[in-house]
Amino acid sequence: MEHIDKADIIISDTDFTSPLAHNYAERWLLPDFNIYNWMVDEYIHQLEMKNLGLADYYIYLDVSFEERLKHREEDFQRTGRKRNDMFFTPPFPQNMRRFHYIMINNQSPRKCLPSVWYENNKTVDEAAADLWNIIRKTQITQNPKEILEKFSISLKDTINDEQQ
Repeated sequence: MEHIDKADIIISDTDFTSPLAHNYAERWLLPDFNIYNWMVDEYIHQLEMKNLGLADYYIYLDVSFEERLKHREEDFQRTGRKRNDMFFTPPFPQNMRRFHYIMINNQSPRKCLPSVWYENNKTVDEAAADLWNIIRKTQITQNPKEILEKFSISLKDTINDEQQ
């Protein structure tokens, strides 16, 4: 929100939906530490108070689990950075992906955010060109208030999801 008036377009690789997805996935692994229901209520409240804002458009870059493991190893070899194994231990990554699928994928009956689901199986340069073309052609036509209402309903619905 702090950059909203500084540019025509802002590209971010994450927003508040990332911790929601994380806690959506984590709640079944660590049920004693489940804060997901609280997060849903609090984030909806913060959106209504305009302390948080939804992006105008979301692009989910879907990369296979195997490719993510490969990138993790390459990152470790290059930087020595060790990532938490929980992010790579099933069913956690599948449940995080499921959260984003619910909110973003056109095939989801609960899709509520203006978005595109991009299945990446291309080189970095090819994917970057595709994503730039998607951004350039994006037309925002939905009413922000309607998007917030749809998002709030879909987000509340996720509280009752069962682990798959």
